[in-house]
Amino acid sequence: MADEKGIIVRFVIGGSANHGDSLDREIDNENRHTNDFLILDGQLEAPEESPKKMKSIFIHAVENWDAVFYAKVNDDVYVNIDIFFVNMPMMM
Repeated sequence: MADEKGIIVRFVIGGSANHGDSLDREIDNENRHTNDFLILDGQLEAPEESPKKMKSIFIHAVENWDAVFYAKVNDDVYVNIDIFFVNMPMMM
């Protein structure tokens, strides 16, 4: 999608409370193959940490990625990229 539409997608997660557990190892293994995870240092993955995580995501994005538009969606949301970009000029 990056080459075709100029869109880069990252799954942004915080660290596990049980650092180094089997879930951490599975994520590290998947990321070695896909390179589409961003693990925020110092950010615990927990519901009560959501506001802090959101702020950390956008700080990291602005500091590291030169983009015209940044978006954040939850993992249970489907985004139709083609329709999104047709409607985006109306949102700006």
